[in-house]
Amino acid sequence: MSKCPLTLSTLVICASAAFGQTSQTWNTDVAGSLWSENANWNPSGSPAGNDVIFGDTYGKTANATTVGNIVDQNYTLNSLTYNNTNLAGNPWQVTQINSGVTLTLDSSSASAPSPIFSVGGVAGTSIQMRVAIRGSGALVVNESSSSIYVGGPSSGTSAMLDMSGLSTFQATVTTLNFGGDTSRGTGSVLLADTNVLTASTLNLGTSTGSTSGGAVSALTLGQVNTINISTINVGSNYGGGSIAYRAGLVDATTVIRGTSGGSTRANLNVGTFASIYGVNNAKSGTADFRGGSIDALIDQMKVGTRSESGANLGANATAGFYMKQGTVDANSLVVGRTAYGSGTPTSLGSLTATVGIEGGSFQVNGDVNMAENASGVVPVTASINVSSTGSMSVGGNVTMGTRTGTAATVAANVTVSGGTLLIQGNLAEGTGGDGVTSTVTVSGGTLNMDRGNIAVDSFNFTSGKLKDVASFSAGTTGGLNVQNASTLAYTLDGSFTSLSLAGALTLGAASNLELTLASGFTPGASFVLVANDLLDSISGTFATINGAAFGAGNTFSLTNDMGTFEYGISYTGGDGNDLVISAVPEPVAAFLFIGGLAGLWILRRRAASRS
Repeated sequence: MSKCPLTLSTLVICASAAFGQTSQTWNTDVAGSLWSENANWNPSGSPAGNDVIFGDTYGKTANATTVGNIVDQNYTLNSLTYNNTNLAGNPWQVTQINSGVTLTLDSSSASAPSPIFSVGGVAGTSIQMRVAIRGSGALVVNESSSSIYVGGPSSGTSAMLDMSGLSTFQATVTTLNFGGDTSRGTGSVLLADTNVLTASTLNLGTSTGSTSGGAVSALTLGQVNTINISTINVGSNYGGGSIAYRAGLVDATTVIRGTSGGSTRANLNVGTFASIYGVNNAKSGTADFRGGSIDALIDQMKVGTRSESGANLGANATAGFYMKQGTVDANSLVVGRTAYGSGTPTSLGSLTATVGIEGGSFQVNGDVNMAENASGVVPVTASINVSSTGSMSVGGNVTMGTRTGTAATVAANVTVSGGTLLIQGNLAEGTGGDGVTSTVTVSGGTLNMDRGNIAVDSFNFTSGKLKDVASFSAGTTGGLNVQNASTLAYTLDGSFTSLSLAGALTLGAASNLELTLASGFTPGASFVLVANDLLDSISGTFATINGAAFGAGNTFSLTNDMGTFEYGISYTGGDGNDLVISAVPEPVAAFLFIGGLAGLWILRRRAASRS
């Protein structure tokens, strides 16, 4: 039986012994010493092909900019470890890779050591390992059967890997563990200027061991980031995690695909928490791409889930995804979902999940499910916010809140304050009765329903545009109130659908009616724009049509490639309280019609006088 203890400081040494590699430890405190000087290593010699260790005895520096050691020629190593086993004060190890130099980690053995690259400290929270890798050269990790650890795998380790001063970082491994995995560790990684990460899984703050409240691992993106990873976990189990761009970057980009790149899709899980929480263990998961652009192909995206059991569920959990530039194409989206197994909880907390689209294009090809609670005891709040120049499109339905049995309450909020939200299915509250609250607010931008239905508790329409709704009901606020200068919009084409309204229609004094004639379409004699289901009269009138004042007698003209057509509007059409537009006869046609009636009247008079 092996006598080698399985700790972070000996993991690589053990792997070396097993596969005939030599372990070499940095052996000088002279700042800026060269890797090519054999005497700087213990045992003395070239580090090429060996397991290289930077410990807590030699090479320490006081900050991330004082270079302790310099990679001055190309090397290929079996593995690279930075560890801190007993020193408080959080010292730094700073490695510089010179211009034109590549440091490669690529095991020549049949079974590669894992991790092949690790940064970590001793178990506990007071000692941290901090490493900076700098320079104009490149760090390449090329071992698809191994992994990279920062802040693990030893229990409670805390580590930082700062490559923000490095030109290029490439990694092809099976797993990237930045804080967590099976430990309680936290890890912070600042990527290089240009990065290519290829792996099956990225675990960012995914500890399965209980950590103190607020422990968050972080991944800071560089200027150019290519991430080919099939499953990305940002904050899960007991751990918290965050992704964001390095501050101050201009035109930074991130491309996300599956492991094979190309058109393959990744799964993105942001804040997918599980297991028993301590009372003070508030956790968060955040993917914030607002500091640059994103180009992502996603299969399943989950933002904020909790799956738990036991007596103590702990404090609050939050999750969020945010973007401002670029495109995201996802097949499905879940925002806020929780479930509870067995046990009697003594504390609950809450789950809050948010998707914020401030710019760029976010496309969901299928359904969006918000604020689901399947037998969970934790209340859930889920929000989708489209603002500024953001564009979000949903190919299926948006279900706002679903609650099973006696599960805790859920609340779903959709807010459009700018940009466009296009829903090609229905926007509706799910099942669950009084325990479900659904609120839609349009205070700017456009909510385009593409002839889908809206059925929610509350609908607040204070500004912006509501377009092409087939049916509308708001159980709490009742009716449709087009406030202020809001716009009610319709596309007139061969598939035109009246808005079937439950409740009254109220039009603000500055409200606008927008009507668009589709190309190649010759409009009919009339269109019922709003069909009211009750006897409520329409309150108020539109101030403008397509942004301009109405003509005499509430008439207006619509134009497309088929011609110009004149219509009039009635607020008492249909069965007396429907909003209807009807074609106005042309003057010549009206004159001939009146003349024909007069001629018929004269002929009848003559016939009567002869009888």
